[in-house]
Amino acid sequence: MYRPVVLSLIALCCVLSVQAEVKVEKTAYKGWKNCYRVSNGEVELIVTGDVGPRIIRFGFVGGQNLFKEFADQMGKTGEEKFQLRGGDRVWKAPEDPVATWAPDNVPVEITPTAAVVAPASRFHTGSRITRCLPWSLLPGCSL
Repeated sequence: MYRPVVLSLIALCCVLSVQAEVKVEKTAYKGWKNCYRVSNGEVELIVTGDVGPRIIRFGFVGGQNLFKEFADQMGKTGEEKFQLRGGDRVWKAPEDPVATWAPDNVPVEITPTAAVVAPASRFHTGSRITRCLPWSLLPGCSL
């Protein structure tokens, strides 16, 4: 009778200690001042708050970015037309010339928690789409 209770408590303690390993922290990245870094100590992702929502970096901590970055577009905001920039972003499907390629060149609202970052953009001209891109990492997991 006590064994299931003890095992449940041990499992709960393990889950709680593992969850503490994922960190979300505000950071600057390549000219953008309002970014968030999510890391489990092995891999990390960086989400831009100055444009987006967009994950601009994903890779091993201290390692190469697995996403393409366009160096001439890093740190810029407010352009009139869509910018590739690099990274990963939400795409509307099926593809639509107005909604899919709507510029994401303005700041986004980011809601960070202990282990998750969830950026969301406003409605885009010509569409009623709100883009939201919640991200988290599993503790102890890598690529």
